Amino acid sequence: MIFGIDGGGTNSRIRLEDEKGNLFAEAIGSSTNIYSVGAKTVEYNLKNLIQSACGKCKIEPIEISSCCIGSAGLDR
Repeated sequence: MIFGIDGGGTNSRIRLEDEKGNLFAEAIGSSTNIYSVGAKTVEYNLKNLIQSACGKCKIEPIEISSCCIGSAGLDR
């Protein structure tokens, strides 16, 4: 399983797919912009986002083999 996160200043989205690109889950969560909400909140929001997607397709986060995260605020 692979996930991608589009992290924003207001909300963030995750897609969870297999290696062939088959979609298993999508979820929307809170901000992952470290300059807007702080590091602890970003960590909390990322964990919730990943757990939400995993819960939708009944897998454990340990089953994810790779990921890509793009988030607002990372270029500073």
